[in-house]
Amino acid sequence: MRLLAKSLPGECLNNPKKIYSYFSSLAALSLEIFYLVLLDEEFKLLGVEKLREGSACEIKVRPRLVLERCIAKNSDNIILVHNHPSGNSFPSNQDIFFTRLLKTKLHFFDINVVDHVIIGRSCFSFKKANLL
Repeated sequence: MRLLAKSLPGECLNNPKKIYSYFSSLAALSLEIFYLVLLDEEFKLLGVEKLREGSACEIKVRPRLVLERCIAKNSDNIILVHNHPSGNSFPSNQDIFFTRLLKTKLHFFDINVVDHVIIGRSCFSFKKANLL
């Protein structure tokens, strides 16, 4: 995903379909991987960071790690992206809890969670499903 950040600096990423097209290769992986898409105030790409690798059915990301990356890149908006190796892109209860927790914590730092996109056989967008 470093190629994404290098090849598309300043690209406006505010659409789940666009995110899915860039991250669709995650669907074929056997481990969950969590990425952070860092955006400026106009939703233009600042960078993409791979935060963690997990197991075939779970990944743990600490909110503090997300905050550190946002501050380091001076990001105003973020999109969370991870895959479900099972192919089922529907969020787990843990996915929903983590997203809401992170959104609440980052709000105090004026950082907006724009979306959380889960990649499987299809794409699930928290924003599109009104879960944010």
